[in-house]
Amino acid sequence: MARKFFNERINGSQKTMMQIIIIILSILGIIICFFVANHFLKNSNKNNNAILEIRDKVAIEINSNLPDKTLLFSKLENVKEDDIEVSFKNVDISKIGDYKVQIKVYGKEYETTLQVLDTISPELVLKDYTINENETYSLNDFVASCNDNSKESCDINYYDLTGIDYSIYKEPGEYRVQIVAKDSSNNTIVQEAILYIVSKDSNPSTPLSCKYGTSEYDKENNILAVDVTENGCGRDLNLYQSDVILSGVNKIMEQETEKIQKEFSKINVEGERVLYRTPSPVLNLTGNGVVGYTIKIEVYINNNANSELVESYYLDLTGKRIYSVNKYNLP
Repeated sequence: MARKFFNERINGSQKTMMQIIIIILSILGIIICFFVANHFLKNSNKNNNAILEIRDKVAIEINSNLPDKTLLFSKLENVKEDDIEVSFKNVDISKIGDYKVQIKVYGKEYETTLQVLDTISPELVLKDYTINENETYSLNDFVASCNDNSKESCDINYYDLTGIDYSIYKEPGEYRVQIVAKDSSNNTIVQEAILYIVSKDSNPSTPLSCKYGTSEYDKENNILAVDVTENGCGRDLNLYQSDVILSGVNKIMEQETEKIQKEFSKINVEGERVLYRTPSPVLNLTGNGVVGYTIKIEVYINNNANSELVESYYLDLTGKRIYSVNKYNLP
């Protein structure tokens, strides 16, 4: 009798447990259904409220940045930017062409075309050139640099539309030379340089004329470390950041950095040494040409929150240091 009672109690407990599990699962099912329905309802409302029109084509320059995804739409209302999915996986911004772009908004898929174009002319920088009578010159003598946004090399030639034969320039004098640069998309730019031909009997250091002014500058307030003048003439202002000119400036700064680091390695200094190198272009008196660069060197010692200027000087054309601060008596 006791055994039977015990079995009945167990069976009753099992039924109660099953009922509780069924109730819990039912509640969970209702909650899940509610959230799923709410999710689809929200997306449905978003989809119904969204107003959008896709542009047929969007253009960008070669090797530029991909456009913001909102620019792919001619009309975009009631749509959050985070809800817009765009795939640029087939786009190569380094090559001209038309590329398909996939767009997905609230479950709907769209497509547009991204055009990679090259409509920008090369950046051509020329320099004047001086030769003596009976000497020869070439096209490259006038070219300081040429860069194109396609990252391809420029096609550079004399600008022949003027009808001038530049090979006839042999007599002493000043001649204007027009040069054209073209990229692979036929974007062109024409610039002008001057060819100076100096007579054998004249002093080649005395220019016939200076397109960008003479080499005279304010010597009282500027200590030149690098002279970039040509035959007594200033250089084109557009060249002040040219790699051709700055190569000499950078070389001097590297040499000076190595030198002062060796000098400080022999000095017992507490704190962090910080070196500043400041190159600055110097204009001629007329202000339309570059004559050279100053190079200022400064050394600071940082110790905790304090920073102390311990060395400050300019370099002159011979490499000599002109000090304003020299705490450690460097040479």
